[in-house]
Amino acid sequence: MTTNGGGHTLADERIYEVFARKDRADRFEHVGTVTAPNPDLARVYAWQTYDEAKWFEMAVAPRDAFFAVNRSQDPFTLGGPPPVGEGSPADSDSPPGYGTPSGS
Repeated sequence: MTTNGGGHTLADERIYEVFARKDRADRFEHVGTVTAPNPDLARVYAWQTYDEAKWFEMAVAPRDAFFAVNRSQDPFTLGGPPPVGEGSPADSDSPPGYGTPSGS
């Protein structure tokens, strides 16, 4: 069994998406990812990894907690067609009012 030195196996690790904002009035922006065995360590890793800015607020969420809204493909997957709205076949997965404008 391979461990990361902290008693956790590498299989216990999860990918967490990191979001932050510099001011209360700002929107959260995705600033990156960290890998950790639990949410508490993910918070510590995120704060230490993305400390280049003076963040007002930072949040983490497990990558597998996100679900696609307007596509059949899960978020954060690699490959496939260009993003929705750029004239891709994925536009057919879009709900009305999203993606490529009608008549184009």
